[in-house]
Amino acid sequence: MARRGHSGAPKIAFSRDGSELAAEHTDENGRLYLRVFRTEDWRLNRELPGPSPGAALIADTESLGWVGLYRRKGQLELQAYGAPSAVWSASPFPPPVDWTSDRILASNVGHLEIAAAGSYLAAYELLQGENGQTAYSLVLRRTSDGRVTGVYDLPGLADLSISPDGSTIAYHIGLGQSYTALVQAPR
Repeated sequence: MARRGHSGAPKIAFSRDGSELAAEHTDENGRLYLRVFRTEDWRLNRELPGPSPGAALIADTESLGWVGLYRRKGQLELQAYGAPSAVWSASPFPPPVDWTSDRILASNVGHLEIAAAGSYLAAYELLQGENGQTAYSLVLRRTSDGRVTGVYDLPGLADLSISPDGSTIAYHIGLGQSYTALVQAPR
């Protein structure tokens, strides 16, 4: 199951079935590896070369194996450990229909979570326009290609979590009247 990590700290995650634990490791030459241990006896099962340090989170996905999700210059990038290049890189979601700004001045990606089954991810994305307009959305993307499958307008998102089977997303809004809600994930 994927977990959000603190920026710059090595990431760890259990595999989808709990039989493995992966941990980032940087050797004395600064090269990143993902060490994958068997949870049955805690022996090193394999080492996968990493794309680069700084993943926001790591996860075991059904179609891609172990991946790292990165925030790079306002974009999201998914890289598979052991692969030579990014699986995909995606710009922030398109501006909402009522967007009046001519230009996007800044974009940012906040909270990130990958469903335990590894089929989709949730990202809290922000756009800022030149006229001061802002848009905050919870954006759901397929892990296989980064394609957007759902967008929820949610200013003030404080936290989010995806159920173990990936069918439900829980989120907490901490702005004004705070509340927690559950939504069914689109299939």
